[in-house]
Amino acid sequence: MTTQMGPRNQTIPQPDKPFFDYAVQYITATDPWFCEEVGRWTALGLCQPLPPGEVGVASAAGGYRPLPQDVPCYVGNGGMWRLMSALTEQAAEQYAGALEHVSGFPDDRRAVVGLARRGQDGGWDLQLKGGQWLGPFDYVVGGFAQHCLTEPFLRRGGAACDKMLRCLRHIKYSQLFPVQVVFDGVPAPAGFTAAHIRGEHALSFACNNSKKPRANGAWGTAGAQHWTLMSTAAFAEAEFSGGGKGKGKGKGEGKGESQRVREPQTKTYGIYVAKLPENTEDSELKSEFGQFGTIVDVRNRPVKKIAFIDFSTEDAQQKAIQAAENKELVIRSQAVVVQKKDGNLSAGKGDESPSGKGGKGKGGRGKGKGDGDYSFGTAEGEKEAAGGKGSGKGKGKGKGRGRGTSEWSTAKA
Repeated sequence: MTTQMGPRNQTIPQPDKPFFDYAVQYITATDPWFCEEVGRWTALGLCQPLPPGEVGVASAAGGYRPLPQDVPCYVGNGGMWRLMSALTEQAAEQYAGALEHVSGFPDDRRAVVGLARRGQDGGWDLQLKGGQWLGPFDYVVGGFAQHCLTEPFLRRGGAACDKMLRCLRHIKYSQLFPVQVVFDGVPAPAGFTAAHIRGEHALSFACNNSKKPRANGAWGTAGAQHWTLMSTAAFAEAEFSGGGKGKGKGKGEGKGESQRVREPQTKTYGIYVAKLPENTEDSELKSEFGQFGTIVDVRNRPVKKIAFIDFSTEDAQQKAIQAAENKELVIRSQAVVVQKKDGNLSAGKGDESPSGKGGKGKGGRGKGKGDGDYSFGTAEGEKEAAGGKGSGKGKGKGKGRGRGTSEWSTAKA
């Protein structure tokens, strides 16, 4: 796919305007059948091969080395979006009597957001975002980039989708970060269109979209250079997993107010989640609520069946609240309750010092007033507050010593 703004704010690329290819960067063809098919696309003016030497391998030690020239590297004229859109439209026309093409872009009311099965052996119906239903279908084939998209979709299918959902939860996705960069002023001094990067922990691929052909087949787009950078799988995995920080359990007891050492506080937009299934995991919360926007922090209380989630934007917060009001937030077939959280500063992490072993919690089961960051009344008249009683947990790297944050405590209102 191709865009001029990014995957969250997609716009169809305009002729002769800069664009980003943020998924497929180029296509190679070796199988005779596929070579013939790519030749057909080329004849239709949808793609063409990059000039020899424009795709290669780059490293700090060895510089840039072009790939062998016996296998052409094809790119879409005006971006890969135009190529794929044209092929989809052709398929719809060719099989008009048997195939109906329903596109969720640019009209997202036609996007498929849920499914349901008609009885034990019945067909499948697909629900559109605008409320319309399509079907029945004998089979449903879905392609999803990550769990935060797969799980909300399948959970709407209820018991009929439970087996598939349980299976997919054991699948590990190999995440990547596609980064879109615009260079103003002097062009980046790179003598290639695309390069596979070697010897770098964070970067695996770089492509200068401004050197690719426009929709009319002419090479290059004037103006600031538009680059797509792809991370390595290892870097993305480390970031998604929290950076691999060590943890140490808090020990000891103390009296007094709970202490919380914070990093510089940043603006966040939080929600309080209640009526969660028993022993809800962090991964389930991130999967369900990640569909609304970037999650800054998750504080899960599985025993109490509640959680606190902070988003980076108010828009994500409001989307989560609205989805809960519409009964669209379901975890393990159980609808959850969401409320806006007033405290909107991120709760920083414990500090670290260069000596000591493991992480040591401070505060432990101390008694004190502890002014809570967040307070929410429950049906039983209880409040959730930071401070007071709670088991401390410290975090630290290597042999560092961390001053831990106390767990949330329960006090009668």
